[in-house]
Amino acid sequence: MAKTKAQRMHEYRERKKAKLGNRWLKAERERVKSYYVPLSKQDSNTRKRTREGNKQRQARFRAKRKVVEQAHIEIQNDNEQEHREDMVTSTTGTPLTVKLPFPTTSRSTSGTKRKFRALAKSYRRIETLQDKMEDLKN
Repeated sequence: MAKTKAQRMHEYRERKKAKLGNRWLKAERERVKSYYVPLSKQDSNTRKRTREGNKQRQARFRAKRKVVEQAHIEIQNDNEQEHREDMVTSTTGTPLTVKLPFPTTSRSTSGTKRKFRALAKSYRRIETLQDKMEDLKN
């Protein structure tokens, strides 16, 4: 099986460390540092543009996060209303509640696979429990 780019780069860095040691690490640090230019060393126009861009990106990020949180709250409210309407009672007369493990959606796209798998698992579990309950009633 072919190696991924990450694996090749990891091996390359390991070889460099073994061959050159601290000299290579120091040179690599300096190379990466050169990408970053502090605001204090930029002229005033560039500094203004950088700060303005940072403000816009931060505002966009906060707006997206707010929308995701509001959607999450709406979903929870909808689930609670459906739960109240379709309430199943046990033989003792108390309502049965099923808690679904929804992970927090602070990162909107990275956890979607986990969320859907957890949801599918909980649905399967509910079905098996309902089947067992019907068998016990009969």
